[in-house]
Amino acid sequence: MPWGVSSVAWKSAAKMLYSIPVLITVNDLVGTITYAQGPSMQPTLNPDPGSNDWVLIDKWSTRHRKLQRGDVIALWSPSERRTLLVKRVLAVPEDVVRRRGYQHSYVSVPRGHCWVEGDNEKASMDSNLFGAVPAALVVGRVTAVVWPPSRWGRVKQQPISSRVTVPR
Repeated sequence: MPWGVSSVAWKSAAKMLYSIPVLITVNDLVGTITYAQGPSMQPTLNPDPGSNDWVLIDKWSTRHRKLQRGDVIALWSPSERRTLLVKRVLAVPEDVVRRRGYQHSYVSVPRGHCWVEGDNEKASMDSNLFGAVPAALVVGRVTAVVWPPSRWGRVKQQPISSRVTVPR
């Protein structure tokens, strides 16, 4: 063996090198874990000020199933590069949404887009600010809180908002 390294060390290094492409593939296509930062999704996520919930993002299902109203998703910010947001889908294509804080301002969600909002309306930068979001920015569906252990559990969908008109 070169440099006096044992065959066990070489075998371990080879196994590690073989596992890297598998881990990258799982991260890109199946799912990943990330933290939800900030108060915009309180009380669903980060209920305690200053806390960050670590969440499981299911990337597989967003490739094979349409987004649904009430889903909590992770998406790339349309206004800040390299910023991952966690928001709730309020409306899907062809729905009509009354913008939060405006009595008579309605938006029709175009094809290939969704309307996202944080659960904490006082602390959320969302579609009310930047408009409907292209579905291509969606990373995946947030399915569970995995850390801290006291918060383990599924992230639940919420019923359709009264501000959304669903076409028949």
